[in-house]
Amino acid sequence: MGGGLALATGDAAAETIPVDGQFILWDAFPTLAEGELCDAKPSFYHDINSDTPIRTQDAAGTLITETTLGDGRITAGHELADVLSIEKERFAEFETLVAESELQACVFSFHFEVTEGSDGGAGYTVILGRRGKWELTEGELRSPGALQLSLGLR
Repeated sequence: MGGGLALATGDAAAETIPVDGQFILWDAFPTLAEGELCDAKPSFYHDINSDTPIRTQDAAGTLITETTLGDGRITAGHELADVLSIEKERFAEFETLVAESELQACVFSFHFEVTEGSDGGAGYTVILGRRGKWELTEGELRSPGALQLSLGLR
């Protein structure tokens, strides 16, 4: 899991909010088996690896936290359904889609912390390297599983 840096906001009484997230990269990893590290820098996604930065900013663009993706592992089967929160009834349909696509899921887990109120009430922007931005409220960051990002399949 990536290390993190939480920047101080000056309010010693504010609560620290732990945020656990996952990033799922869908790609062809032909030589990797389930459970293996997938920090292989596939050609199209060469910038996605254990060192890819995850930055959190407030609405004004001020950096609040910075961490990295950390190690990614090939994940499949019911474990992947749990990661994606897929209902058991839809899992067979999902499994077929993945099998037909010949893609595998490289799942990176990461963690960072923000200080309660450090967004000034205006929300946070979570930035994954050069691959995208997600706008979230403090309430959403508090919700387990709320920060689940993916690239390549859905």
